Amino acid sequence: MEKELLKITTCIEATIPFRSQAEIEDIVRLAVVLANKDIENFSVLDAGLFLDNTWKLLPETNMSLRFKAAYSIKE
Repeated sequence: MEKELLKITTCIEATIPFRSQAEIEDIVRLAVVLANKDIENFSVLDAGLFLDNTWKLLPETNMSLRFKAAYSIKE
């Protein structure tokens, strides 16, 4: 649900024609900082730290893992 709200908000913001160039640049910078923060551990030398964060991301991309009673061994 949160992902859908974010998509809707992004689409609405994209339709507003009077945004200034500075605002657009600030939003893009903020998005890049957030994306980099999300993957910052990809460059760590400690494989354990990398794997710990990777396992935390799995439910984010796999709907079956979000609901403990909804997934099967096959999934």
